[in-house]
Amino acid sequence: MRTLQTIAHKNMDIIHVNISDASALEIVKYLRLAQEEMENLPPNSALVLMNATNAVYNSLTSNVIKEFATTITRYSKALAVIGIDGMSETIVKSISNVSNGAFKAFADQTEALDWLVMQ
Repeated sequence: MRTLQTIAHKNMDIIHVNISDASALEIVKYLRLAQEEMENLPPNSALVLMNATNAVYNSLTSNVIKEFATTITRYSKALAVIGIDGMSETIVKSISNVSNGAFKAFADQTEALDWLVMQ
């Protein structure tokens, strides 16, 4: 699985962070790699889509997801997340708090991408 890739939507580049179907250890590995790559981007420039569908959530992944969201806030203009129906409401609130309002959860990828390009 490729964790971090750039996808185009309506002539805009979106960074797609894919942790779908990932185990707890895979989430730790993938998000740390994605975080390192995103730290090379200009501040406040990235539109980010995270797919967390069927990912494993526990105390370890919760902390790593919060750390990831906190770190990428410097580089992201907006963050959309899909597949968080199983994610703890606490994690969602934590991401929202550190993302300065440029965060939104969606059930559908197309809807998330449309929102991102409007930011």
